[in-house]
Amino acid sequence: MRIVAAYRYTTSKGYKQDWVKAIADGVNKHEDWQCKLIDGVSIDPQAEYSFVFNYQREPSSELTKGSHKLRRRLFEKHTDGKIFCLDGDILISYLGLKHKRELLAGMKAEMENGIRYVRIPFTHVYEPKARFFIKDNWEDRWQDIMNNKGINQVKEYDKQGDQILIVCNRGSEGYSGMGVPAWRYAMDTITELRKHSKRPIVVRLHRANNIYRKIDIEQLENFFRTHGIQGVEIQSKKYMGEFTTGNYPDLLEEINKSWAICTLASSAAGPALIEGKPVFVGAPECFFYNWRSGELSDIESPNYNIDRNSFFKKYSFAHWNYPEVRNGIFWENVKYGL
Repeated sequence: MRIVAAYRYTTSKGYKQDWVKAIADGVNKHEDWQCKLIDGVSIDPQAEYSFVFNYQREPSSELTKGSHKLRRRLFEKHTDGKIFCLDGDILISYLGLKHKRELLAGMKAEMENGIRYVRIPFTHVYEPKARFFIKDNWEDRWQDIMNNKGINQVKEYDKQGDQILIVCNRGSEGYSGMGVPAWRYAMDTITELRKHSKRPIVVRLHRANNIYRKIDIEQLENFFRTHGIQGVEIQSKKYMGEFTTGNYPDLLEEINKSWAICTLASSAAGPALIEGKPVFVGAPECFFYNWRSGELSDIESPNYNIDRNSFFKKYSFAHWNYPEVRNGIFWENVKYGL
């Protein structure tokens, strides 16, 4: 019997813990496998594999939350790489489609009805260390995901749009930005873009960046003033600044009216690969780094010869919904590769 431990305390209470329980339920549907659902902060010494809700970048000495410390301890334990984590959906922006909002209300309902997906990397959350159990027969699964998300089509690159959209990570608040403040990434990107393009630029701050939003905006506004930067708009939630209007329009609409999308590693740029817009990605640790359209110096002549099918193939076996996890379908896909 091979033993897995799923640690419920690696996330807060509520529907997120339901994902951890679903992992245990799914693994336990398979012979020769046992998944222990662990409450509290003790680490099971018998478990060969561990599931945590998410990655924790900071060392234990810098952490205060018990759940974050447990995440870090588990990653430090598994120098063998035998650890899975539940991470965010690269295409989560499609949850905002109108007909989905009309069908369901709330994250728990989206989860239980299979509309909300999670990414489940093995060994590490960052590329290229993250491992997924990818199969060749991906087309039907990708079509099911498109139907489930309400994605009508994968659009051809339209080579249209005026603005350049910069989508920011949560910066110092989250692990995906690798500790780089959102304002710093935006400043560096604007500086480089202005060497190669005169297009209007929109900086879109992360919707969940509650702690650092005011700092990010103040830093950017000061940068605009002191460097005479013009033609740049900030989009943010719940903040009125000298150079902002507090506006936060629909992300997919902003992507569709853009010439190109730039990001360090934010999943908000992921839909550009569906909507037919070139993506410029700064961090090799990003899930879709290999599908970027060049460097920032190529902003006016993006590479449109992108094999997006290879992205859809990888996405299809990296992301799973709640019924698939709970019913053992996810584990059926990965267990023979362990």
